[in-house]
Amino acid sequence: MLLSRNLASFYLQHLRALKGLWARPRLTRREMEVFQNDLLQRLVAHAYANVPYYRQLFDGHGIDPREIRSSEDLCRVPITSKKDLQIQPPSDLVARGLDPENLIAVTTNGSSGRPFTVRRTWLEQNWLHTFRLRAHRYHGRRLSDRMVRVGRVRSVDPRDSKVLGRALGKLRVYRFVEVSTLLEPDDILARLRDLRPDVLNGYPGVLTRLMGLMGERDRKAIRPRFVLTGAEVLTRHQRAQIVRGLGVPVFDLYGCAEFNLVAWECRDTSQMHMCDDAVIVEVVQDGRSVATGERGEVVATSLYSYAMPLIRYRLDDVVTKGYTCCPCGQPYSTIHAVQGRVAEHFLLHSGRMIHPFEISEVIRDEQDSWVAQYQLIQERRDLVVMQVVPFVTPSPEELASITTSVTALLGSDMRFEVRLVSEILPDQGGKYRLYRSLLRSREEAAGLDETNHLPTEP
Repeated sequence: MLLSRNLASFYLQHLRALKGLWARPRLTRREMEVFQNDLLQRLVAHAYANVPYYRQLFDGHGIDPREIRSSEDLCRVPITSKKDLQIQPPSDLVARGLDPENLIAVTTNGSSGRPFTVRRTWLEQNWLHTFRLRAHRYHGRRLSDRMVRVGRVRSVDPRDSKVLGRALGKLRVYRFVEVSTLLEPDDILARLRDLRPDVLNGYPGVLTRLMGLMGERDRKAIRPRFVLTGAEVLTRHQRAQIVRGLGVPVFDLYGCAEFNLVAWECRDTSQMHMCDDAVIVEVVQDGRSVATGERGEVVATSLYSYAMPLIRYRLDDVVTKGYTCCPCGQPYSTIHAVQGRVAEHFLLHSGRMIHPFEISEVIRDEQDSWVAQYQLIQERRDLVVMQVVPFVTPSPEELASITTSVTALLGSDMRFEVRLVSEILPDQGGKYRLYRSLLRSREEAAGLDETNHLPTEP
């Protein structure tokens, strides 16, 4: 097919990027922006010429694709939501000349209530993964290391042959093993003892729970050089528990099914380097780009997704915008912190909307001595509950201190309760949800349109 040849030609032109991938930190910020803008222009021209959805979007808003020359110009393009794409037939989202049934299907986990399928060529699927490998190497992963990931084990798309992964495994290079988070914790620990990972990767909530169950036998056998986390918000409390349990550094990655890697943690500044050479990330609130230090929603454009382009796609995540260029000297822009999902906002009795991350920030200095694991749940419009699995039973003074601090944040018309529990169960996908709104769950069950409930204020 013509498009397939064009795609192959495009990637062959950028095979130097496989070499440049590791050298790109030596670019200046300006050179990174020039590289990024060149990829953006190619992507926009391709999407307009070959993808019905984007041709209709551009024409419907009077946008000439040639006007989109840089990331600053992207604001002219309307934001696309997951819902916008879900109602389209796959043939309108995929570039002409490609059969959607012959592409690799990557489906989101549906944490927002609506799973969504992204389609890629085999080349794209593997190309995007190289950016994740670069982050692994940055954090210290060696060619001979065995990485063990504790997470959701997904079925492999039959069109994704995993030829490269199998070949590397036979060469004992970049070995990778998955352990299902749906196993009982004791079984997960047994698998980790047998596998003896050089690098441990997993959901923060799962790893935090394992830390509280590890015995001396586990600590002798499970001795990774460092830990990588992702797929959930990593709190300061969870990081401290993992570091305390294993005595090694913890580095966080921010990614998703739609874009693979979006950002990875800087070793020197604790900011998160954006993957600027693969994705353009905007942080917006009420349609405007926010300033450094402000919170907003993530809107992203994938620079290498040609089979099914994603341009100004709303990820439904809330983050705090970081610096235009990381203070460590590398040419990447940054995210200061990932707060969580837009859908996790709590709508308070007063009508005010807050993200429960704000509650975590209030209590973070008061919980280290007795909190092993916790979950924040809005049960009613006027009631927020903190379920806690404690290390030790807290004193009345400790309970009163947390209650007073959080009530001051929420307001006098809100109740805040701390409930001590023996266990916090994961969801069906094996993740430990740090924040839950039962109000939103009831709204979604009733079929209400979640877009009517998006916050306008953080």
